[in-house]
Amino acid sequence: MIRNEMSVQILVCLAAIFVTLAGSVWATETKTWPVTKCGVCHQNPGMRPGYIGKDGFYHDLHIDQQRFEQSTHYIMAGKYRCVDCHETGYDVFPHKEQEPMGCFGCHEDLKEKFLAIRASFQQSIHYDAEEVEFQCNTCHTVHYARKSRRMTLEEKKGMCTKCHDDRYNPTGLTLIQQHQWHPQAQLHLDKIACIACHTQPDQWEEPFTFKHRILAKDEASRLCDDCHSVGGKLADYLIDIGENPLQLDNTQLAGKFYVSGATRIPWLDNLGLLLLLATTIGVLGHGLVRMGTTLLRRK
Repeated sequence: MIRNEMSVQILVCLAAIFVTLAGSVWATETKTWPVTKCGVCHQNPGMRPGYIGKDGFYHDLHIDQQRFEQSTHYIMAGKYRCVDCHETGYDVFPHKEQEPMGCFGCHEDLKEKFLAIRASFQQSIHYDAEEVEFQCNTCHTVHYARKSRRMTLEEKKGMCTKCHDDRYNPTGLTLIQQHQWHPQAQLHLDKIACIACHTQPDQWEEPFTFKHRILAKDEASRLCDDCHSVGGKLADYLIDIGENPLQLDNTQLAGKFYVSGATRIPWLDNLGLLLLLATTIGVLGHGLVRMGTTLLRRK
């Protein structure tokens, strides 16, 4: 009798433990992807190399969960589990190549903004590219996409260099070699995102649209005055300079950055001119007095 009671108690305890563990696993699955499923392959450092898809773009099969959990889709959209987006066609291993997911499937409320971006992109040199069939996720990797303000400079440059460093570099030259015409090429490549020079603002467009209109190299900014002047294009690219993802107006700009020719303080300029003028008058006056006294002595 005692043994039976003990057996029942043990079974009850085991059942309670099972329910607790199952509940915690379920809670984990609702927050992030279940490591026992997708993560077994896609979080494995030994995952086979990516592949070139039908769109001509390189697809990396390994997903960095830490970066994924910093993405806009994870933080703002609540897309915690793989199946929140990858709904069908993934029960067979290995998976067949799937058609890329469209943005409008989830972002119907942003359709007007996306259409404005597409209109600008259609004027981009990328639009007529034969090697790659450009989609939003060609540059904005869906697993790691973040708002510009949250992106690091390396992430912004990486959207360009992941292709132009190697695959689509017909000259075979390094980035610094391609920009040797610039007297401060290395400094600008280290501190500024590519689009700051390879796009141009339009007074009728928002930055989120004209920054998708990538210009041919002959149309990119080559004049210092494009940025290094009062009222230059710099104000439209503040979030693309260094690690300062701030959107400032021209007044605030002077307090955060110093860019020769652009961040001018009028009263300080006037004071400097007055000092220069006073120095010039002093030197000339001193010279004239010396000449006058010398002539008087000779007489």
